[in-house]
Amino acid sequence: MSVLADGAIVAGALLVFALLLAGPAWLVADVAGLAGLLVAFVLCVIPVAVSVIFRSFVLMSHATAYLASSGCRLFLVMGGVLLAKWKRPELGLSEFLVWIILLYLFALLVETLLTMKRMGQLNSLEFLLRRTPRGER
Repeated sequence: MSVLADGAIVAGALLVFALLLAGPAWLVADVAGLAGLLVAFVLCVIPVAVSVIFRSFVLMSHATAYLASSGCRLFLVMGGVLLAKWKRPELGLSEFLVWIILLYLFALLVETLLTMKRMGQLNSLEFLLRRTPRGER
């Protein structure tokens, strides 16, 4: 699977997750919640694109590229949150911040699972169920 396919999977998963969050956003904060969710979605998708571009041009190990792209993602999202709060200070917890946190963590989870699979450390979700034998601690 290519880096571009990974980016498309993360972006698609983010879109589906954002659509699932649209109902709660509407219930919690009405139109402002949907607007905040849209801004949060855009702020989380842009770093995915930057991450895909970065990992496709840089020749380094998967782990190093993942770490660098995660740092890039963090700074882009943090900068976007600060910009959004500066331009629209009325966006509060229920209108924006909760959605950016949920989308950011979800994107990080999906990208981590894809990177682990690419590195061969993840065949399925069995790593969640695996236990360390008592003698090997």
